[in-house]
Amino acid sequence: MTWRGVIAFLVAFSGCFSLAPCRGTHVPSPPLPATSPTHALLRCQTRYGAASIGEVHRARLLGGREVVVKVMYPGIEHKFRSDMSSIISFCKLAMPQHVKPLEEIEVQFMTEFDYQAEARNLKEVGDNIMPHFGKEVFIPQPITELCTDQVMVMEFVPGVQLVHGVLEQHRRCVCG
Repeated sequence: MTWRGVIAFLVAFSGCFSLAPCRGTHVPSPPLPATSPTHALLRCQTRYGAASIGEVHRARLLGGREVVVKVMYPGIEHKFRSDMSSIISFCKLAMPQHVKPLEEIEVQFMTEFDYQAEARNLKEVGDNIMPHFGKEVFIPQPITELCTDQVMVMEFVPGVQLVHGVLEQHRRCVCG
């Protein structure tokens, strides 16, 4: 796909990125172990968007710190496994050449269902990138003591959404 194609896609679908349907308006405080410090989300202020397996909300910790909370839809992993099982079963009968790639896709996608692993990866990427490129990029860090398998809490980073930034950059290049 060319840059022109990417821009056309972003223009056509830019409204969809933050307007995906929301499955609820309240985000519960992440379940914390009894040994962890007493942290809880005061309230979610803004739903930022939704994706295939969860929603993202802007929230504020009791101490006042602004954060972003990524919450997995209840039961979504089971639904995904069930759907993949049906698809793979069909392909075994009708299109066996697609079974191996679909099984690999299933294995790779299953990594998306562990927000604690995602938080560890985000921290590692930040720890490796920020010392060298911290003037050019910012990688939000997870608040690991609040993360669970199904809830990830990370620093809120103010700014323009990527899709809007790309579109604005394109407008400046085209319009001069």
